[in-house]
Amino acid sequence: MPTLVTGATGVIGPRLVKALLERGDEVRVFARPSSDASVLDGSAEIVRGDITDADAVKRAVSGCRRIFHLAAVYESWVPKQRTYFDVNVGGTVNVLEAALESGIERMVHASSASTIGEAEGETGNEETAHRGYFLTNYERSKWEAEQLILEYVEKGVPAVMVNPTSVYGPGDLTGNGLTLKQLLNGRITATTPSMASYVFIDDLVKGLLAADEKGVPGERYILTGSNLPRNAFLRLAAEIAGITPVISLTPVWVIRVIVWMHDIRHKLTGKAPGLSRSAAAVAMHGFQYDGSKAARELGIEFTSLEDGLDATIDWLYREGHVELPDEVLVDSAEDDEPLDESEDRSESG
Repeated sequence: MPTLVTGATGVIGPRLVKALLERGDEVRVFARPSSDASVLDGSAEIVRGDITDADAVKRAVSGCRRIFHLAAVYESWVPKQRTYFDVNVGGTVNVLEAALESGIERMVHASSASTIGEAEGETGNEETAHRGYFLTNYERSKWEAEQLILEYVEKGVPAVMVNPTSVYGPGDLTGNGLTLKQLLNGRITATTPSMASYVFIDDLVKGLLAADEKGVPGERYILTGSNLPRNAFLRLAAEIAGITPVISLTPVWVIRVIVWMHDIRHKLTGKAPGLSRSAAAVAMHGFQYDGSKAARELGIEFTSLEDGLDATIDWLYREGHVELPDEVLVDSAEDDEPLDESEDRSESG
């Protein structure tokens, strides 16, 4: 019986599908008619439909044993705010209803660490009391989806939730990937010294698989490897890449003015704002999380930020998205050289 993956044509989905196939699963993908499924290399059965269409979801779930629900609207700005709730809440209900009807053995829901709702300056964990208000409609929609999942767990759907923080890694040219590309190409990069929490893309995939194999229905597992200020994240990336970054620290009042200006431009031109109110709210609030529960109960060993950024920068270079100094390329090539057969393989000889 196949394993269903929704949202499989995004940044995370193809890596999850590959990992499931390597695990020995038969994989079925539920994708929108407009989605480019070529990223899956023809390795999975593809069922077309929209996550907001309950009948289409039921057809996709029928005959499956497990579900990995990744489909969601993640963008910080969308033309209609109700889209967050139609997809992130309504779509999740459709998956839960189909899972209940089909008697699914396990469902893993990719949520967000933002649903923790920690107060400013607080390190959030799975037991943190929500602050009582939402920074964005994205956060609210993902939180509401979690409440519904808990209800369906009581009805018999064995659903587990993972809550990744800010994702970075090879294959990503949106979000952090786009920022790193611009930084390493010498663009002036505006940021803040607010705290942020990061998880390497491969660790997220491992977390999804581990939640399927070891997670407890109704439980949440925060996936995060590093907490540090946003500007420190960028400076470390520049150091690894061997460049001198051009980073501009933006005061809160300037962020508010920029948001106001982008709002005016959107009203006049209809163009998406370069900096949305949601993105600004998250940046000004900052966030940091404790991933020890996932490490302890799911057995996740999180990749160090240095190693994760090194792999990300290497991918950006190999794909032609950035240029790197010659000395960095030489060091990297030397690191990659295989040991001579005559060399010792350990200190003990």
